[in-house]
Amino acid sequence: MKTISTALGASYSVESLLGKGGQGTVVRLKSQQGLAAKILHLGSEREREALKNRIAFVRSLPLDDLPVAMPVDSLASPLVGYTMQLLRDMEPATALLRPTKDSGMRLPEWYASRGGLMRRLRLMAKSCDILSEIHARGLCYGDVSPRNMFVNAAGAEAQVWFIDADNLKFDNRLDGLKIYTPGYGAPEVISGRSGATTLSDAHSMAVIAFQCLTMLHPLMGDMVADGEPELEEQALMGKLPWIEDETDRSNACSHGVPRPWVLSPRLKSIFGKYFREGLNAPLSRPGVAALAQALHSAADFLLPCGRCHQYFYPTSSTCSWCDAPRDGFLIMRSSRWEPSKMAEVMLGASQDSESPSTALPTLAIPLKRDLTVTARALLGTSGIAGNAPKLRLSSQDGAKISVEILDGTQMHVGVAKSAKLRAVQAKIEIPSGAWLHTGPADVPHRVLKFVKA
Repeated sequence: MKTISTALGASYSVESLLGKGGQGTVVRLKSQQGLAAKILHLGSEREREALKNRIAFVRSLPLDDLPVAMPVDSLASPLVGYTMQLLRDMEPATALLRPTKDSGMRLPEWYASRGGLMRRLRLMAKSCDILSEIHARGLCYGDVSPRNMFVNAAGAEAQVWFIDADNLKFDNRLDGLKIYTPGYGAPEVISGRSGATTLSDAHSMAVIAFQCLTMLHPLMGDMVADGEPELEEQALMGKLPWIEDETDRSNACSHGVPRPWVLSPRLKSIFGKYFREGLNAPLSRPGVAALAQALHSAADFLLPCGRCHQYFYPTSSTCSWCDAPRDGFLIMRSSRWEPSKMAEVMLGASQDSESPSTALPTLAIPLKRDLTVTARALLGTSGIAGNAPKLRLSSQDGAKISVEILDGTQMHVGVAKSAKLRAVQAKIEIPSGAWLHTGPADVPHRVLKFVKA
């Protein structure tokens, strides 16, 4: 197929194949608008009419502000499908899940070449942010899979775009819509006990995130890999323990990236809630917003290695990937300022702990490198809006911190436990013992404190 025509009479040349699955094929079109086309494998007139109705429904949804590839125009007969907008230089998230046979790289080298730990955490967290926004509007995505998530192929900033919007529907636990990609469907959808819901979306997203970080499917341990084909079906139906189950190691996995290298304690805990408590009990599953927070928090507490340039958790004194000694860094801790007491209120981890607090963000700031602080870490903003950059921090030696305000956010600086604050202008250098306040003393706000590790 070299050209594709639409119902409105436009004609486009096919540029490249982007993906192919059970439902259809996605191709890139040569166009100035950045278009792609999804060609569905449908045959009957009834199926065509149903698709037309689904496309009309999806185009009526208030999703124009989200990075979701919405249908633009139906394809002309005999093809069944639609065109959609998709940013250039993007690839399916499947590119992050396993090395190609001809890569010629060892796993750590390939892992770094496809984004490394920091980029993977941010991509998965931003995917959860988008899904969370969809869910907040009373919708579920229906078929969350790495083939339907596109990520930018190059560049430092992690970008995600969802395609296959024709599967979007209102979250209705009573309907029987049974659409999923093999390997990513929730057990209740595979068995037919439930149609697609926001909680089945959450299961699928958790599978993809775990796989992206560890190079392993969370339900496919050595028992499944070495056993009969029926064991794979049992695993996906939730009848076997997940690979990190600490009470039942029968399906443990000896392959993949060592879990402590890529999973923070908080991440391992929340994955357990998806694949242990919530595997067969959807109401026990966290929503995708909780997974987004855990992924972002893990990314916040990473350091770059000066030797191999991989990222690792600084709870280790050496780089997980190459054993190089850990460089010096600052820890930025958050607490709450309570105006009625004119004092801070402590939440989460103790002050002498190097582990991130589970209540408020804890950031690792490498020396001699800039670190951007987002609205999520600074103000607690959730969802896509939480990724807006607010501050740029840097320190040469840990004794002084340079603070640059990126968007006009009002900040104040003071000393420990003092209500005497002064406003910060666009840029300031403060001693490491100073407190950075996100509001004036007479209103509740977050307080940032810096500790040299």
